[in-house]
Amino acid sequence: GWLAAVLAGSVGLAGRLVLVAKNDVVAAAYPLAAAACALNVVAGGSRRWGIASAFLFGCGAATKLPGFVWLGLGAVAFVLARPRRGEAVRWAACAAVAPLPWLAKGFLVMGDPVWPVLAPFSPWALWRPGDTRCLALARAAPAAPRLALDAAAGGAVWWLRNQPVVALALPWALARGRLPPEALSACWLAAAGWALLVVLMPGDGARYALPGHLLLAGVAAVAAVRAGAALSPRARAAGRGLALAGGWLPLA
Repeated sequence: GWLAAVLAGSVGLAGRLVLVAKNDVVAAAYPLAAAACALNVVAGGSRRWGIASAFLFGCGAATKLPGFVWLGLGAVAFVLARPRRGEAVRWAACAAVAPLPWLAKGFLVMGDPVWPVLAPFSPWALWRPGDTRCLALARAAPAAPRLALDAAAGGAVWWLRNQPVVALALPWALARGRLPPEALSACWLAAAGWALLVVLMPGDGARYALPGHLLLAGVAAVAAVRAGAALSPRARAAGRGLALAGGWLPLA
């Protein structure tokens, strides 16, 4: 656990967001905790953890709009687990508790529950014809093939710049098959969240994917523990120091 905290703290993006007074760090806590609950089910824990993950995913969606992406991914993962009908109803109800009041407020105040996502298509939204063009310019999304390439290349470059230890440790751990099933599920969840957020929000996708970054840092911690068991105490201490410093080098 402490090693995961060290690696998570080494993600320099978190520090930059704190310095610029963004709420992304707080908003990332809910999807991250929800993913941890869901992965506990994958590891063989009680299925009640899945219901807890639904509530936490919903809190993330109520806190910040990109949280709906993580909520959607959590719902897909839950459906793939083939739950019983009663479990599915409980999951949906728990997931809706937190965001429903905010969705209702958004509709009553702005005419769009997830403003400005649906505003161009809603006759009740606070929206002018010129706003659509401004939104398109702000997003500046390239064509789909180029966007997919940018998402993959951008993810690799981002991790090499912001957390090189994690970027290098994860492929090594995957190649050697040293990760348990729940860690592999975490990798898929983080990768899917990154891709969706970069596609939907080209300018800020990396920032909104912070829960995925922290999740991968935790996976890297699992790999480090397994690989470091055979290392000397000095080598392990040096590895911890390198992991902590790696993500903050771009801030220098």
